[in-house]
Amino acid sequence: MYFLQFLVLLATWICCTAAVQTRYVYLCTNASTSSVLPFSLTWTAADPPELTLTPLAANVSIANPQYGVLHPYLPVLYNIERGAAYQPGALTLPTNTNNATALNALFSTTLSGGLTAVSLQKNIPSSIISRVPSFGSSPDFVGLLGTTVITPANPQKQNEARGTYFLTVTTYNSGTTSVYKLDPHTGEILYPPTTVFFFPVVESDLTSANSRQGIPTGHHSTQSTAPVFGKKIVVAAPDLGDDRIKELTLDLETGALTDREADLVSPLGSGPRHTQFHPFNSSVLYAINEVASTVSVFDFAQKTLLATYNNLPANFTGTNTAAEIVVHPNGRFLYASNRGHNSVVVYKIDQETFLLTQIDIVPSGGAFPRYITLVPLDSAPHDKCRYILLLSNHNTPNVVAFSVNHETGLLGKIFSQATPLSGYGLAVSRLYDD
Repeated sequence: MYFLQFLVLLATWICCTAAVQTRYVYLCTNASTSSVLPFSLTWTAADPPELTLTPLAANVSIANPQYGVLHPYLPVLYNIERGAAYQPGALTLPTNTNNATALNALFSTTLSGGLTAVSLQKNIPSSIISRVPSFGSSPDFVGLLGTTVITPANPQKQNEARGTYFLTVTTYNSGTTSVYKLDPHTGEILYPPTTVFFFPVVESDLTSANSRQGIPTGHHSTQSTAPVFGKKIVVAAPDLGDDRIKELTLDLETGALTDREADLVSPLGSGPRHTQFHPFNSSVLYAINEVASTVSVFDFAQKTLLATYNNLPANFTGTNTAAEIVVHPNGRFLYASNRGHNSVVVYKIDQETFLLTQIDIVPSGGAFPRYITLVPLDSAPHDKCRYILLLSNHNTPNVVAFSVNHETGLLGKIFSQATPLSGYGLAVSRLYDD
């Protein structure tokens, strides 16, 4: 009897300890130097998993990186560099733009902000292999577009991800989205950009009472989840300042970014910040609205607003801005973060209408949660895979992990660790490399 119990305990211990796996997490901060903080994230096979976040040495210095993204199959990390400055005399003027007058005016001044490509040696940031301007001041997001849709929650093995890829960088103060092609062999950012797109000025009813709106304010770009056929992909690009989401197309041969002039119009004063397509229905787009602290659901094909939901409890009277939105890879749940209420909202997605029902609001475990992402813990299909939700609180500062119930979508806090610098974005490595 006791011997059998001992064998069961021994087998459980072996299973849990032998199955420890590792990812690498890169915390992007707003510090002026040495500001990409690498960590190793390990976990066990226990349910919920036991997590360990271990700081690693950082060997590069980037001025205010804030957000980052990893190359789909090369050991390269890309960051915005908000603290960089470029003199126009040393730059090459891009030829592809939708507003040559605005580009010439922008080109005549010192450009504030850029992009960096950082080589990873054994998963540690080791050297900057390219550095380019963002062609607009205050870059606030860097995204990856290409022949395969890559997200932290849907990682691809190296041989599945090879193809043509571009970086997009949006600038908050200049209202631009610039596109850079990536070298397929080295991962370097090729210069000059293939396109500098200016969000057009739109007549609106927004008043000067809201100083953050009324002018073009680019904030994000999202690739459609539709399969890539031919040479072009569809991109959603929210303009926080004008309450619109642009439909753009990216030519995978030329890198040209074209406005299809078929906007999605958000509710007045909402301030769309980031967007996500439904993983199995590219006609459905979800947008988190920073200013109004809401989530909107759109029929992207018909360019119609289907519904808008309040992220905050009815009795909340404080100040809040919404930050990040993530759709679960199984298409059944959506998560959104609140900065001020300091929480993560959990929504259930109706599988016929794709509308939302709020099922929980969970404390973020800190103050001002800027970024959330879903991290798979194994290679099982999306409907059976275990996930954690990883979150960075900016004002605390700390990184918090939540277990994700794949049946209900509900979150359970399992881990919290203070970080030496305030976090903005999190870039998370692939689980399986070839």
